[in-house]
Amino acid sequence: MPIEYTNQAADHVAWIIPVRNQEPGIGRLLAAIPPDVFAAVVVSDCGSTDGTAEAAYSGGATVVSLERIDFASGCHQAIAALPETLGAFVCTGSDLTGALDEALQLRVAILDGSADLVIDSRSGEVRAMRLKALRALQTSEPNPSWMVDIPVRARRKGLHVLEMPLGPMSEPQVSWTAAVRLWALGLWER
Repeated sequence: MPIEYTNQAADHVAWIIPVRNQEPGIGRLLAAIPPDVFAAVVVSDCGSTDGTAEAAYSGGATVVSLERIDFASGCHQAIAALPETLGAFVCTGSDLTGALDEALQLRVAILDGSADLVIDSRSGEVRAMRLKALRALQTSEPNPSWMVDIPVRARRKGLHVLEMPLGPMSEPQVSWTAAVRLWALGLWER
């Protein structure tokens, strides 16, 4: 089902929140979002077995349910459902602590023209992007490493890619294959 705008005055940016079993925190997070910040909030429920989806829906979010339990699939399915008229998306990690601050940082980086694409410098994952740029780069069916492939293709096309350290100050959670790919292209430093 296509996602409708919930707020036309939010510079056409959607916030995607992939979650799994986050019932206690998702309602609080959604209630904390200031008005007029995001055109749509989409909770991508990655196989929750608690009341996460219901809490998100009650909190005013659009809910996209998935069977796969991974961040990349959660973001991709939600992005695919966004209307063509949206300008950009931000996608935060599934740890809800600090998610609103992270989403706001990403939104600013996209809206102020700093970047066409923002990746998390700790994980290499896509965290925000102009949808026009994404649609120009993306293949019809994502592969398991699409969140790493998109930044590589974006750099090759000359798009402005911004790296930001996001999330907790822990070691990056990147597969060995993704890390090697990023390193070979000069996008990863250990």
